[in-house]
Amino acid sequence: ARNGRTGCYANLDGTSSAGWESFTIGLTGLAVLAFQSLGYTHHDGEFKQTIGRGLGYLRDCQDNDGGFGHAATRHVGSHMLQHALATLALLEACALTESISLRSSVHRGLDFLLAAQHRDPDLGDLGWRYASHSGSSDPHVTAWCVLVLAVARSQGFPVPQHAFDGARRLFALRTGPVEFAGGTYYRTGYLTRASRNVRLPGINEHFARNDALNALHVFARCLLEPEEFDVNRDPALHQQAQGLAAVRPSWN
Repeated sequence: ARNGRTGCYANLDGTSSAGWESFTIGLTGLAVLAFQSLGYTHHDGEFKQTIGRGLGYLRDCQDNDGGFGHAATRHVGSHMLQHALATLALLEACALTESISLRSSVHRGLDFLLAAQHRDPDLGDLGWRYASHSGSSDPHVTAWCVLVLAVARSQGFPVPQHAFDGARRLFALRTGPVEFAGGTYYRTGYLTRASRNVRLPGINEHFARNDALNALHVFARCLLEPEEFDVNRDPALHQQAQGLAAVRPSWN
C-alpha cells in the first residue's frame, strides 16, 4: 500500500491487471492532459471527478524521491517517459487552477527528472533515455523532458540552464548530413549521429525514411531557444522543417 491506499498498480476493486504496472502512469498522464487541453480541471466542470481521480492516482504513484512508479522499475522499460507525462499533467493542473497542494509533487517530480539527466564524463550534460540513469540519451525521451522543463520554467519553477544546454548538446551531437536519393539532407539519429530511426520487425522496417526524430529536433529547439529560434539561421533546422512540411503523414 502507498499513502494509505491499495497501491498505485491495483485496479479500483483491489485486484491486479496484467500490464497495469508497465504503462498506466504514462497513459493516465496523457488522459489527464487531454482533458486539460480543453480547459477542464479537477476544480470545475463536468469532468472534475475524472481529472481529480487521475491526478490523485499519479500522486499515489510518486515515491519519496519524487519518481513516479516503484523504484524497482527505474532501470527498465519506459520509466522516464512516463515520469515526464505524470509531471507534465501535474504542472498543467497547477497552471489551470493555481493549486498550491500540487506544487510539492511537481517540485519533487522536477527534482527527480533533473537528477536523472545523463551526464557524460567528457561531454557534460546531455539528455534522457527510457530508464533512469541508463548511461545514455535519446532524442525521443529527451524532447518530452525538455517540454516538461520548458513548461515548468514558464510557470516560475526553478530549472537550471545547464539542463537545457545539455539537451541542446545532445540534439547537436545526433544531427548531421546523410546521403539520400542522390542528395544530402540532415537527419537526427537515435543513438548515434544521423543514424536511422528505430526499426520494428514487421511494422516499419520497410520505410526508407522516417522523419519522426527530425520533427522532435525542430520541436525541442523551439523550446530550447524561445527567444532566438529561427529555422533560417540553422541549415539543419531549415532543411528539416522544409522536409516535414513537404512530407505529410499518410496511412498505408
